[in-house]
This record gives sequence, structure tokens and C-alpha cells, in this order.
Amino acid sequence: MSHGRAIEMFGVRDEPGKDWRQKSEPSADASIEDRMDITTAPAPTGMLEPKTEYDYRQLNEGQRSTTPLLSEDQQWALFSSKKHMVNAAVLAQQYASIVAEKEAKEGETRKESKPTDKLFGKETLPSWRAERIQCVAKLSSKIKAYKAPEDFDDGLSNHPDPRQYYNGPPIGILDLEKLGIKTKTTKD
Repeated sequence: MSHGRAIEMFGVRDEPGKDWRQKSEPSADASIEDRMDITTAPAPTGMLEPKTEYDYRQLNEGQRSTTPLLSEDQQWALFSSKKHMVNAAVLAQQYASIVAEKEAKEGETRKESKPTDKLFGKETLPSWRAERIQCVAKLSSKIKAYKAPEDFDDGLSNHPDPRQYYNGPPIGILDLEKLGIKTKTTKD
């Protein structure tokens, strides 16, 4: 509501009457500063139970725990057959192909390492490598042990082979002909 509209509806504000405290009179109420000195909040005795991730981190004073929150069986239970394990075999194959391509590309461009680089991590790398190999073996054994349900469909049924419906020349050649580019096709 605008100021003009308020004056029109309620009239002009009256001057303060005798019941209002005048500026020269001392205040009978305690000042705000005095009230703030008296007011104190009780110190928290401790959190009952953390409800958010922030509360959980504050409970541990911001230090991250090195122990997992779930046991190994509970972690594998997250990948139950009714939820995500159906995609694990497909994802593992895709991940393996991406890693193989990346290794092939890096093998071509890899430079010779310096003597100081060869000494870096000499003590810890063998233990890390052994731990990694053990984790990979455990993961692959769990994935290989998984059996898909009988009615499992990985999506291939939704995408039939396109050659089933079209056996003519490749569409790229047809597009080139439309553009007026003449090509000569050779059979392998």
C-alpha cells in the first residue's frame, strides 16, 4: 500500500499524546544492551543424533573417517539384482573398452621418464598395486558370479538390426548423389 493511499484511508497521523514517553524522560525499561547482557543461551550438551550430513561431520569435528559406514555385505547389497546389478556387466564391459583405448593412445604418446621420476613412490607403489589388483579381482569375481534374471532385457530388443528393413546403398552415398557429388564405390 502506498503512503498516499494509507493517509486517504486512515487519515493523518496524530502527534504522540501524553501517554507517550517524551525524549527528556528517562526510560523505565532496561536498555537493549542491558537485556542482551542478561540473556544467555544454554550451551548445547551434545547432539542427540545427527540428522544431516553437516551434523554428522560436526559430530566428528570435521575429520573424515577412514572406515566405511557400511560393511562389505551391506555395500554389495546396494547392488542387488532388483536395482543396479543388472547394468554392472554392461558398464564393466564399456569401462574395460574405454580403458583399453586410453592405454593404447597413452602408449603412443608416452615419454621416457627421468631417473628421479622412477624413484618416486618406490616404497608404497608395490603395496598399492597389490591392493588394487586384489580389489579388481574381488569386483570381477562378484560381477561374474552375478546371473541375470531370465526375463532380463539389456535393451537390444528395442533396437533391431537396421539391415533387416533396408538393404540398399549406404545413405551417405545417396546423400552425396543428391548434392551432385559423384563417387565411385569399390567392393572389398
